[in-house]
Amino acid sequence: MHLARRFSPVLAAIFAFVVAAAVFGSVAPPAQAHDGLATSSPAADAVLDVAPTEITLSFTGNILGDAGANAVIVTDASGAQVQSGTVSVDGAVVTQPLTPELENGAFTVTWRVVSSDGHPISGEYVFHVDAPAPAPSAAPTESAAPSAAPVESPSADVTATPLDGPTTGQPGEQSDGGLSPWGIAGIVVAVLAVVALTIGIIRYRAQRRQQS
Repeated sequence: MHLARRFSPVLAAIFAFVVAAAVFGSVAPPAQAHDGLATSSPAADAVLDVAPTEITLSFTGNILGDAGANAVIVTDASGAQVQSGTVSVDGAVVTQPLTPELENGAFTVTWRVVSSDGHPISGEYVFHVDAPAPAPSAAPTESAAPSAAPVESPSADVTATPLDGPTTGQPGEQSDGGLSPWGIAGIVVAVLAVVALTIGIIRYRAQRRQQS
């Protein structure tokens, strides 16, 4: 009886401590968690058949600070940076433009932003671009090939066109400025006739003189 009375205050104190710890532990506010990355475009480990033009990161809370406090770095497989311009912040969304026409391969996105509670958070992930090769261009058509047939030049058309002025007549036709063969023959015959007539007259007069 004396031993039980001696330990009863101790047991009562222990019991009171346990009950108080349980009560205060149940009503204590939970520790505040930092904001985190909710979604991204392109997504982590995504394989794209078209190269993206920008990186979009959406967080669980608004992002603080300006472009100098927040950064998104994108590198290709060789380590070269492919982001273009500055990062922009719109509430909980962060956007980073990229250089146009990214080549196929793996790209690493490394980001660092200031969360709504003022603490910086960061992370990285990888996406891939596997765009199909462009189709070969069509062979040139026959109409596009140069024609083997000779093309008449303007000079050929000019020489084929008759010019104004005197031209040589066809055989048997009188041309301008000359006599035909028939005209020449007629003149010769007329001359011979005059000569023969003259000789006849002279002989006739000679005979008349002899008779008289």
